[in-house]
Amino acid sequence: MPRRLLFSSGFFFFLVLVIGFTPCFLSGPVGKEAESLYRGLESSGAQLQRVELQGWALLSGPPLSLSAKKQWLARAIATLVPGKDSPFLVTEGGQSFSSLTWEKSEGDGEVVRISLRWSHPGPGEEEKIYLLAGLTRKEDFSSWQEASSRLEQVFSQEGLQPNYSILVVGTLPGIYSYNEQEEVARRIFRILKAVGPIGIKERGLSSFTGYSPLLGGYLRDLARNKINTQVSLRYHPIEDRTYLYLGSPLINGEY
Repeated sequence: MPRRLLFSSGFFFFLVLVIGFTPCFLSGPVGKEAESLYRGLESSGAQLQRVELQGWALLSGPPLSLSAKKQWLARAIATLVPGKDSPFLVTEGGQSFSSLTWEKSEGDGEVVRISLRWSHPGPGEEEKIYLLAGLTRKEDFSSWQEASSRLEQVFSQEGLQPNYSILVVGTLPGIYSYNEQEEVARRIFRILKAVGPIGIKERGLSSFTGYSPLLGGYLRDLARNKINTQVSLRYHPIEDRTYLYLGSPLINGEY
């Protein structure tokens, strides 16, 4: 299987700070956006592998003690995974940040990950605390609405306005030429009523971006064009399959 990252919101900050994209991420409800992407994947003939939803938001208010952070995160976990009363939290840290993280993987193909991440402020600076939550469903879209609603509630119960990103992954049999990959992207863009695609190719990877009015958020590139849809295809010779990645506003992760 190709490598992937469940949590990679730093990728988006890289886009904003280095490449020059201006963000306006999906802001929920995200169920309909995920369904639109899924329908796009269906139109390509690809077999669904997984659907991922990630959200993050900046907490406001006074600084929190470590004990208060743990209580805050435990409350969020109880909403995302009802019945989980005493979650085991993994503590990580570095010079510039610390975090508390909890992750759960079930046999039904659902993976959840939730984290509080906070900065170490310098003189005259304020501590910034972010809530990050991720949800993955494998090979099954039927229960997606209920699962994604739980993740949205994690943020709404605290009065937070989160940013979201969605990723739908599928596979196609065999290898596709670049022209065939472009045709797959065009088929998906037609389903999404998207403007585009603008495509690039490099070492067996093709990537196409555009803007769909069916999806709520967007980025702006250096030319101030709106972008909220990305389709990428990569052939994996060991599996003899072409992986199809469909993300909004961009693909969030490694592929």
